[in-house]
This record gives sequence, structure tokens and C-alpha cells, in this order.
Amino acid sequence: MRLLAGRMWPVVTTFCAVILTAAPAVAADEIAAAFSPTAVTIGVGGAPVTVALTLTNTSAAPGTAGFTISMPAELVAQGVQFTAAAAGCQAAPTVVTCPVIPVAAASNTAVTVSIAPPAQSALTSGQTVAGSLSAAGSFLTTAAGAITATVPVTLNGPVSTGIPSVTGRVLDLETKPVPGAVVTITDSAGKSRGVTSGDTGAFTYTAASVAEQFTAGTLTLVATKTGYTPVTVTRTATPGLAVSDVDISLTLTAAAAPNAVQRIEKSPVAGAADGDDGSPMLTFAVILGVLLLGGGGACVYFLLRKGRDGDEGPARPTPTVYRSSTPSAPQRPDHATQILRTVPAEPAHAPPSSAHEPTVRHPAAPTSEPTAVRHPAAALSEPTVVRNPSSALSEPTAVHNQPAPGLNEPTALRKRPGREPKPWDWLDD
Repeated sequence: MRLLAGRMWPVVTTFCAVILTAAPAVAADEIAAAFSPTAVTIGVGGAPVTVALTLTNTSAAPGTAGFTISMPAELVAQGVQFTAAAAGCQAAPTVVTCPVIPVAAASNTAVTVSIAPPAQSALTSGQTVAGSLSAAGSFLTTAAGAITATVPVTLNGPVSTGIPSVTGRVLDLETKPVPGAVVTITDSAGKSRGVTSGDTGAFTYTAASVAEQFTAGTLTLVATKTGYTPVTVTRTATPGLAVSDVDISLTLTAAAAPNAVQRIEKSPVAGAADGDDGSPMLTFAVILGVLLLGGGGACVYFLLRKGRDGDEGPARPTPTVYRSSTPSAPQRPDHATQILRTVPAEPAHAPPSSAHEPTVRHPAAPTSEPTAVRHPAAALSEPTVVRNPSSALSEPTAVHNQPAPGLNEPTALRKRPGREPKPWDWLDD
């Protein structure tokens, strides 16, 4: 027997091994979790994205699952948040809580959440921020276990369809920079922004956000500055691209331009007759000029006259010269008789001589009876002029026979005794 048992033992062992190997495996009782899609991409200013967490029950018995879905800190910092969740879950901006989600035996259940990107962000076009959305919890079927799942989420910077920036320069006609010019930029949607040129004439507008970007299309730029004529230029902007190298040339106004010549057109005076081109100001100027010239001439004349009178003494009336040898000569009872010229008295035996008779000048014209006679200078070569204040013409006064100086000289050059000759002495002759 022992010999038989020893020989049969290897055969029994081999048979049992074959039977155990051929028996089917029994699946573990669990609920598995996985996100779909397997990667999520959102963009600043874009639409929310829906993410599903699928629960799969591999047990023959129904089960339940409880878990939370959390937003990564990197995306929270950029403003990404949850906005909705499936029934049985509560959504908060940074976490979704699902306490009990039933899962039927050998079936699948999906729990959805919505992820919304920020409307604005510090990110610019082309920049990205990445993080992983995570689910963590537990399940319960005939057995209990843990639930874990993750999905990568990428936040892209804004996709620009507008104009992120506009740059250029403000110059004058000599291509010199014009600082302090105000450049107003307006897009086709009516959005308008203003910037000021710097010391180099450069100006720059950069949108602080997508909402501040100009709409693609036609941009109108108007440059203005005091003393310059405003200038308008236009540019066509491509979506998503900056507009650069916009040069604006300003022109000085006529009032501010140096050495500018201003043409003044003549306009008719209100109420003036047709064909009258005269101006009231011109007429006034002519009258004023005439008055000034006339007044100036009169002033000069009286100044010269005053100087001459100061040299000659008080003014004297212009005398009239008479020559008479008879007592019947007219008398001037109201004025003194002037003896201009006398000769020595003749001896008693000598007959009267007309050449030695006195020459008399009265201040006023005589009566019609005597005849006024001027003596030529040649005939009066040696008389001396004396004054007889009140004597009658019939009584000549004898004087010394002295020559009268200067009587032979022409009247215009005659010297007056006691002073130097003046250029205006001819006015008295």
C-alpha cells in the first residue's frame, strides 16, 4: 500500500493543479473613476468648458461613491472657476462636492462640471498657465475603496481679434519731433482713446486688456497741437496685430510760423459809395500829416522869428520915407518924426540945397499931398541918421556931417549896427 500511495501522489498533485488553473478568475468589487476628455484647454475671454467624471461599477452589486473635484491653485490665481455641476453635487468657485452618487451594478455614471475661464487676465496672447483638475473620494459596494482621478487643464492667453497697440511719431515738415501733440485714435466701432507725444515725438497706445483693444479695420488718427494745423491720417489694422510706424506731419499755422507773410484783402467800407477805395484811416492819416507838417513849419518860423527879434530888440513899425524942404510938409501929430539922414547946416549966405535937406520917415503913410520918395543908396553916401522925436517937417535939425555906415551896400546884405548879420535879415527889407 505504501508503495502504491507513493507512486500515485505525483499524479494527484498534477491533476489538482490543472483543475485550479482552468477555473475562471473572480473580478474585484470596486467603482473606478476617470475624467473625460483626458485633457482640457480653455482661453481667457473664452466660453466655459464641460468636464465629466465617469464612475464605473465593476461589482455585481450596486454601490455608491462620494468625492470632491478641486481646481488647481495655478488656475485659481488666473480666475478660472467652477460654474455648474451635476445633480447631487454642490459647485463652489474652486471646488465641487458630490457626497453620494449612486452607481448601479456593472454600469457607468457620469458627473459633469463646468469650468469657466476669466474674461480678462494678465496673460497676453501666446501665454499659458497649466494645472490639473483632481477628484478624490471613496466608493462602497460589497467592498470599499478609494476613488482618485486627475485631468490636465491649460489656460491660454487671450486670442486677440483686435489691435493690441498703436505706435508712431509726430513730426513737423522738417521731420523734427513735435512733443506735446495730442493724438486721438478712433476705430470703426467708435472707440476712441487719446495719447500724447513725448520729447522725441513718439506716441504709444497699448490696450490694458482685450476689452480695451481697438476693433480691427480702419483706424483714424488725429494729431493736434496749439500753433499747428490739425492733421488726420488713417491706417488699416489686421486682427490680432499691432499697428506701428505711424508718422504724422504737422504744419505750423500762419500766425505761428516765423517770417510768415500774411495777405490782407481789401474790403469795402460800410456805407461807402461804389468806386470809392478810400479808407477812413487813410484820410485821417493824410489830414493828420498835413496838420503836423503845417504846425511844424509854423513852429520853426516863429522860433526863428523869436531868435531874430531877441537880437534886434522890440519890433518896430515899417517906416515910410518922405523928402520935404518946405514948411508945408504934412505933420504927424500923434507919432514921432524920424530923421533918417541929415547934413551939416549950410552957411547963411549959401542958397538952399536940396541935396542936404533932411530925409524924414513917418510910421504911417502920409496924406495925399506929399509924395513919398526913397533915396537911392548912391545919393546918400555920407548922411548920419538921427531921431527928432517931435519936430515938424518944416524945421530940419542940423547934425554933424557923418557918413552912415552900410548905406552903400545892397539892401539884402546891409548890416545893422550893434550885432552880427543874420540869414533872415532879408525878411525885413
